[in-house]
Amino acid sequence: MKKKFKRIPHLRKITLPDVIIITGLFALSLVFLIPLLFSFSSAFTDENELLRNGYNLFPAKFSLDAFRYLFGTTSKMSDSILLSFYITILGTALGVIVTCLMSYTLSVKDLPFKRILTFVCVVPMYFYGGLIPSYMIYSQFGLTNTSTLLLLIQLVNPFGVIMMRNGFRSVPQTLYEAARIDGAGEGRIFLKIAMPLVKPMIATISLMLSVTYWNDWMNPMYYTTSDKLVTLQLLIYRMMSRTTEMTANSGTAVTDSLGSIPVQSLKMALVVVAVAPILIAYPFLQRYFVQGATLGAVKE
Repeated sequence: MKKKFKRIPHLRKITLPDVIIITGLFALSLVFLIPLLFSFSSAFTDENELLRNGYNLFPAKFSLDAFRYLFGTTSKMSDSILLSFYITILGTALGVIVTCLMSYTLSVKDLPFKRILTFVCVVPMYFYGGLIPSYMIYSQFGLTNTSTLLLLIQLVNPFGVIMMRNGFRSVPQTLYEAARIDGAGEGRIFLKIAMPLVKPMIATISLMLSVTYWNDWMNPMYYTTSDKLVTLQLLIYRMMSRTTEMTANSGTAVTDSLGSIPVQSLKMALVVVAVAPILIAYPFLQRYFVQGATLGAVKE
């Protein structure tokens, strides 16, 4: 008895435009990747070697002096990292909840005052009230110098609300209607039907909010004066300004009361500490990112 083998379809022939596109994307990837590799390599390079031979893709002389100085002599670093993780994790969780509730409400077909509510949501995307009015409002509510302000100020992203609303709209309305006929309330429809069908978009919004919270340094600088509310990014900003002033663009090694400061490698170590959590989290959410960003983009 002859065995039947499944015929393998022929691969599409690679054309010249394909080669050009692939080459261009590869070159563009190198443009983004090489500076990051230089930063990571320089962070683990001896300061004297770095000043003598400059930056390399691989450490010419491996050293952890920058990280020892960063975590050994800077007592605020661990507190700032914990504060940033606290604000990022809690702020992202609260932001996703608020975004999903707002966007699902705006996606309801017969919602009263729907256009007005959508207009109120869209306006902040294009107009900002300004720093001074915002500070006056936060001061009147007693939110300045509190971690609550750092959580609330980035809680709602209008762009994310509009994206999520389109995602809920892409869910077939017949599912909602069938659930209502079976006696399900809006809460059950939201939790059991709508939310599971927009998981890729939830992952996308989570990534956007986490990056926003983690990279925020302007709001802690403007609205807080307490040393207990110095986030990692604000601390990095202050340390970078301090080392730049101390070196005065001379490029030579400097010392302070704590000893010699590996200035150049310290700057790169600050970059590594700042971007490492996002680089670790991104691969777990990347597969949802494109799908979530395009969900609801096409309306049939």
